[in-house]
Amino acid sequence: MNYVDQMIGWGALLIALAGVGFQHEWLCALAVVFGIVAMFFKDIRGMGITSISIGVIGWLMTTLYSSSQVFELFQ
Repeated sequence: MNYVDQMIGWGALLIALAGVGFQHEWLCALAVVFGIVAMFFKDIRGMGITSISIGVIGWLMTTLYSSSQVFELFQ
């Protein structure tokens, strides 16, 4: 149980960065879920709240960009 909180936090952060990097909305949503799980453990380094914020921003970016109404504005 010594390093489980760090592994969950790093996993959530890596999933969030992968979701933003690949522009995949389900990875961003999964990062929010893993960030919430990381918040239940000791979140000393703040990786849980960071992955939640990156996941929410990435999910909004990918969702709004993929919708047809917003996409038509940029063409």
